[in-house]
Amino acid sequence: MNTFEPWVLDWVNEQRRKGAKGLEVKYLNSNYYVYRSTSYWDKNLRKVRKKSTYIGRLDRERGLIQSAQKYRSNVYPKRVKTYGDAMLLNIALNDLIPLLKENFDFWEDIYALALVRALGQNYFRYSSL
Repeated sequence: MNTFEPWVLDWVNEQRRKGAKGLEVKYLNSNYYVYRSTSYWDKNLRKVRKKSTYIGRLDRERGLIQSAQKYRSNVYPKRVKTYGDAMLLNIALNDLIPLLKENFDFWEDIYALALVRALGQNYFRYSSL
C-alpha cells in the first residue's frame, strides 16, 4: 500500500473540513488523481457497487486541476408532440437566457428542463438513464 505525501493528506483534510464527501485520491504513474466515489445497488448482481467519477489531477503547487472534460448526457427526445406552446414560452422567457449563460456551464440543459417542467410534460419521470 502506498502512503501519500503529507501535502496530499493536508489537501484531503482541508476538503473534508470544507464539507466535501466521497473524495478518493489515487496514485498512478507518479501523479495523484482525485475521484468522487459513490455507491449504488446493482439489481442484477444483488449487491452494492462502487462508482467513481474523475474530477481532476492533484498538483503540489496549484492544488486540484479540474478535468477539462465536460460531462453531458446524450439524451434526445424521441418525438416532439407540440411546438406552439413551447415556442411561446421560449419567447416569453427570452430575457432569462443571458442570466443562465452567465451563471451556469450547462445553461442549455437547465433551460430545456425548465421549459419541459413549466409545460407539464414530464417525459423524463420514468425513464432510466
